Amino acid sequence: MAKKQEAKEPKYDTQTVIKLWERGMRPSEIQQSDKPGVKGISSAFVSRILFGTTYDDGQTADQKARHKVELDRRKKRQDARDKKAVK
Repeated sequence: MAKKQEAKEPKYDTQTVIKLWERGMRPSEIQQSDKPGVKGISSAFVSRILFGTTYDDGQTADQKARHKVELDRRKKRQDARDKKAVK
């Protein structure tokens, strides 16, 4: 019989990822950051920490709220780009 694997300690500090995002950093900027606790993290893992997964109810209430805020941020950035392009 195969031995049950013990849970590994996370390689990245999820609280640091969340704090950086709350300060206004984009997930891609967090991924490129060299801060301790997030150095070398993939963009997919940043998104998974912040927003969870949208399938199989893999999101907590906090992740759903952050996802909504992120969508609002993206819309504002796109609106600003569109407004700038019109000028």
